[in-house]
Amino acid sequence: MTESLAELVSRVSAFERRSVPEESRFGHPRALSEKVDPGSGRLREFFGSTVIAALSQRDCPWIGALRDDLHRRMGHALAEPLHLSTMHPTICDLRSSVDVAEVSGAVFQTLDAVEGLVAQAKGTGAIRWKAHAVFNLMNTSVALGLVPATEEDHERMVRLRRLFESFTGDAPYTPHVTLAYYRGDDEHPVCPETLRVWLEGATKKAEGRQVVVTGEDIGLALFTSMNDYFVVERLGRADCR
Repeated sequence: MTESLAELVSRVSAFERRSVPEESRFGHPRALSEKVDPGSGRLREFFGSTVIAALSQRDCPWIGALRDDLHRRMGHALAEPLHLSTMHPTICDLRSSVDVAEVSGAVFQTLDAVEGLVAQAKGTGAIRWKAHAVFNLMNTSVALGLVPATEEDHERMVRLRRLFESFTGDAPYTPHVTLAYYRGDDEHPVCPETLRVWLEGATKKAEGRQVVVTGEDIGLALFTSMNDYFVVERLGRADCR
């Protein structure tokens, strides 16, 4: 059953508005260490494919400012900064693994089919999202949560996601842009209260701002780390720098 816009907003509000656990020690899932080396904070090799949307030149500056402010406030507890040129709303995650051999065959076997779906996605029309909250995403990262701006935008988003149902199934969709990954090192811990205060302030700054994605912004990307994305199809807009 398709989730309505009101249902989507209600669902994401439940975990985006109060996203920091009530605990003195901020724990991290083991999966984080697959993407981040906790000892150095460097992003590890991590391989896969995904369908993404490029950020517009209008949106890059304010989203980049959120990232920069987060690193100024608690950079010791974060992985290396994400390049603004690779930050994006994810449309559909496809494959991923720490082992390139585990995913390379599947990625290339489905390449033609996915490219065909991406070509269809380019015809869905522009989607206007609005910033809903800046939140802690499952103790792995800090993300900018988005929701469709109107019922019409929600309908376009639903049509877009349906194209990739063979990969997503009926999993609920939470549109977002990742701003930073945690380092995941006990010697450089996240202070829950510091994070909670920062998220509240960042949400006040961002809430209601629009992020517009056109069909031409959608593309298939391969990645070798969370900072290294290679778009198979050229996106409609120039990369943010």
